[in-house]
Amino acid sequence: MHSVWRGAFPTLIILTLVVIFFKNIKHPALGVVPWGVFARFSVFGALAYSVVQITNLPTVLFSYPTDKPFNVFAASIAIAWIITAVMVLGSLTFFFGLAYF
Repeated sequence: MHSVWRGAFPTLIILTLVVIFFKNIKHPALGVVPWGVFARFSVFGALAYSVVQITNLPTVLFSYPTDKPFNVFAASIAIAWIITAVMVLGSLTFFFGLAYF
């Protein structure tokens, strides 16, 4: 039971903060949040994620299943990495804005 709460408790706290944020989305103070500045700071997080994925490339290539063409495998990995990097960028920007608010 301890291991369940170890992951569930931070998730519940983050979920509570997100709900509070969206309940106050019409609040005038939300208009002064410098989203552009936070997005620029979040680029560093997305770049860090990209560096981690690039350094993990040998492990990813080692898991290549030979029953599908390599081009399909490489394209699916590239698409997944791009989508995840955009999600990292957006979530970091959101959490910076949430902390500022």
